[in-house]
Amino acid sequence: MSETEFSSIPPDAVIDFVRMHPEIFLVYQPLSGHDLCAKLLVDAITSGAGRILVEQGGSWWFIGAEKDWIRGNSAGKSIDDLFCQITPNPRAGQNAMRNEILLTAYAEDVALFDSRGQIERLDSFPSTQRPLPLLSPRMQGLCGVCFSLEKPA
Repeated sequence: MSETEFSSIPPDAVIDFVRMHPEIFLVYQPLSGHDLCAKLLVDAITSGAGRILVEQGGSWWFIGAEKDWIRGNSAGKSIDDLFCQITPNPRAGQNAMRNEILLTAYAEDVALFDSRGQIERLDSFPSTQRPLPLLSPRMQGLCGVCFSLEKPA
């Protein structure tokens, strides 16, 4: 589908559309943390994020970078919009999109972290009862996103 075709989807139906059509958005099914990390790495790399680190800790996956590749490359969109709308990523190729929306569609929990080590859950996941993860020492000073695909116990 092209950007024009995606733009015809009503904003309140985009997440459901992504969930109903994994064959359009995902290479491998069922989805794994590895797959989502690979897609998000494309966003970080094409955004010029500098040094990038990926870690898994328990049920959480972390992608951190020297530069804030999510907030710093938002093209004027709010963080909520980046995670809830299909956003073009022309740096990644024709008809490419940013992949934060896949976290909203498929992850059970998502949070952003900054270079001070502050972790903040996205507003899209307010009812999650899972405690926020702790950043490893190697993630200190980096900015990024962490997510979990596991349902809270």
